[in-house]
Amino acid sequence: MAATLLHTRLYIASQYIAVPTEPLTLYNLDNLNSVGYRGGEDVYLTSDIDISTNLDWLKGCTVEKDGGTGKQKTGVIILVDKGEGVVDVFYFYFWAFNYGGTILERQLGELL
Repeated sequence: MAATLLHTRLYIASQYIAVPTEPLTLYNLDNLNSVGYRGGEDVYLTSDIDISTNLDWLKGCTVEKDGGTGKQKTGVIILVDKGEGVVDVFYFYFWAFNYGGTILERQLGELL
């Protein structure tokens, strides 16, 4: 996720907005909650370069033989103990890119 943030731009309603604290990182991402007209709800990030060029950072990390990714984190599991034997478990996995086909006559790209 950190590599992806370094290659994105901040937008509201298709208008570029300067990031309050540059560069945008995992440690200051919460600053976007104060941007925009609805407390960050109208903010989105998009790539600042052509993703169809198959960039190395967009392809993610290499999975090791044991299934690990070393120091690079690609997902997270959150456990919430509700008490009385009830536990909520949330699984999150991050993809920097997901092939989206052709939208509005524009192919969104495909990683090889």
